[in-house]
Amino acid sequence: MTAVFVTGIFAVSSAVSAQTYDSFDSGALNSANLANRKTALRCLELAKNYSAKKQWTLAVSQAELGLSYDNKIADLWYILAVSKTGMGESKNNVLQLVTKSLYSGEWLDYNRDSARVLYADILSDTLRGEQAIEVLDSKPVIFSADAEYIRAKSYYRIGQKENARLKIDTARKMYPDDIRFPLLFFTYEDSKDTDEFVVKTASNFNQRIRLYGNGAPELDAELQIKAAGFAFGEEQERMLKSFNARRYRHPLYAILAYQNNLLTPQKALSYMASFADSRVDFDLFNQFFNILAESKDSEVMEKSKEYLAQYSGILCFDTDGDKINNMEVKFTRGRPATIVYDQNQDENNEFIVACDFGVPVHADVNYNHFSVEWENYPYLSTAVFHGSDNSELVKFNIIQNELAWSPVSIEYNQFIYDEFGVEFYIPSYAKNQVPLTTKLLVDKCYNYQLKSRERKNALITYIVLDGHTQLAEYTMNGKLYAQAEFQNGVPAIRIVDADDDGVFETTEFYGFTKDVDLMIQTSEEEKAIMTNLFGLPSTGEGFYLSKIQIDRNKNTIPDFIEEYMAFGEKFTSWDTNEDGLWDVQYHRLPRVKDSQGRLDPLVEESSFYDIKKDLMITVRAVDGVPSKVISGDQNLEVIKDKENDFYWIGQAGGEFDAQICVNELNALGNQGECIVVTTKENKILCVRVGNYLYGKIVHALELEQSEK
Repeated sequence: MTAVFVTGIFAVSSAVSAQTYDSFDSGALNSANLANRKTALRCLELAKNYSAKKQWTLAVSQAELGLSYDNKIADLWYILAVSKTGMGESKNNVLQLVTKSLYSGEWLDYNRDSARVLYADILSDTLRGEQAIEVLDSKPVIFSADAEYIRAKSYYRIGQKENARLKIDTARKMYPDDIRFPLLFFTYEDSKDTDEFVVKTASNFNQRIRLYGNGAPELDAELQIKAAGFAFGEEQERMLKSFNARRYRHPLYAILAYQNNLLTPQKALSYMASFADSRVDFDLFNQFFNILAESKDSEVMEKSKEYLAQYSGILCFDTDGDKINNMEVKFTRGRPATIVYDQNQDENNEFIVACDFGVPVHADVNYNHFSVEWENYPYLSTAVFHGSDNSELVKFNIIQNELAWSPVSIEYNQFIYDEFGVEFYIPSYAKNQVPLTTKLLVDKCYNYQLKSRERKNALITYIVLDGHTQLAEYTMNGKLYAQAEFQNGVPAIRIVDADDDGVFETTEFYGFTKDVDLMIQTSEEEKAIMTNLFGLPSTGEGFYLSKIQIDRNKNTIPDFIEEYMAFGEKFTSWDTNEDGLWDVQYHRLPRVKDSQGRLDPLVEESSFYDIKKDLMITVRAVDGVPSKVISGDQNLEVIKDKENDFYWIGQAGGEFDAQICVNELNALGNQGECIVVTTKENKILCVRVGNYLYGKIVHALELEQSEK
């Protein structure tokens, strides 16, 4: 039941008058903030006026405009919440707005208790009755017709009927004209209850039943018909005739009027159908056909059978007994077509199930942002998890007849079947359903797919057997660009077509460890690895890249190999002459921490062969600065060029030699290059190892010419 005191809340205001705006201390505000505050206050005044007139759209517009200038005014958040309520906004969204009014900003005109009342009302309507009462009873205690109404319905909903009755009895005396209390009583009490309080209170309310509609005529019809249910004999008949004479209509009338012989079975069926064809509570629908079956009228029984078999309308269910419907089922041709379930009644649905002639085929489950499909109900065929923007994050394709799961159970109504011979199927919430965990889905799927951030429009498909990943296929716009092999569920090898030429030239080797102290990769490298393997960047999973090898010329001999080891150690090797042996190599030595937690210096070694390939040259750099060269049994000097990031080994070249060497190496663009460059003065062995550029004079041209 929805509260009807949206406008009444405005009657609760503080002693703060409009003059508060003029006396507002602006000393702490600069001129821009002060101007924004004044504009926001003008918007507040307009929003108040529009709200009082129930011009909700205009009130929302002004409140939102005011908040854009100053979002610290609690009154604006409150008016926005009230206006959204008036517009039919979901309770879940309104709750967020009223929470902001309570716990952020300052109150200027309204009393904070106004927001507490609205807050408590939403809590009560969304299965949090105890919390609603606590909000109202916390100091300062709120005592008003609105607050007492919320307390009463909250007590009913949490099963404290005696406390609810006490509130009803008090309100009957203090607020004798408030229609909400008799309506609440007739909604939650049982007309067959012989308890003295129930009998006496029902009689008291019915004695002045005609007076209540003056305050809220839109609720009078519901009150009149529910009150009639608590009357007996001639009084009930009189109330029903009065109800009908006022041209009021309600599905409960079909039941009560039929029982009082005011409607024939045929007319009662027609009357109920006029509601059921659009929307009706299942309890009334079910009760009506139970009573109608007692007539044993062959004609009406046949018409009822035809009607139920072809029923198209919406049945509303109260699955938790709090008198608020939280499941709606749309029927087509006598079978469920759509099932909508809102567990806590906050108008944010838990799931929506689509059916094909009563058999579920698809469901959107909002509490976990996933959807499922059935091929052979209740066995799932797919399960898809979605992002907040409803984009598809991961899709599981389930093995046929392997995983039975559904958020609903669907069974035919035994009474309708026995009396009318119709299999009329009624859904119910499956309370004890096994959660669809990732592990369960992996165990039961034959593959699953997820989007990858490795490349634009990339998709990864994991092939699964008995819950263990066997292969992973990486595609971009449908074209395969990588494939990974798994061993015991752990990625071992991945081949990649890095340049999209259709050839998988890159091979990646992976390992797994739980030892976080090995420091094989940095956190950024770990993120890149996880993105390559599993689509999303993350760290700490234990997977690491152990080796990469690249064969660019397709001769099955790797021309590039890079290996990663513990504590940051790395070997990078280039085979420039395709003989299967490295010609240039980079070695980053492992780094460990000393007793004080300081890392060892960064030591790097670059190795290559001289021009005759009979002598290896190794250059050692410490913390990025080359400082030592070993050539055979000799230690050579390292000389930094004055103008370029270029290092001479043993002997510096001429004035422009370094620039020529740099240009030649840059023109090639690849790491691990080893070439001979001829200048006017020298023949130079030039090498690029990672970020380092080296040059070693192998022959002076003057010497070569004199020898000739």
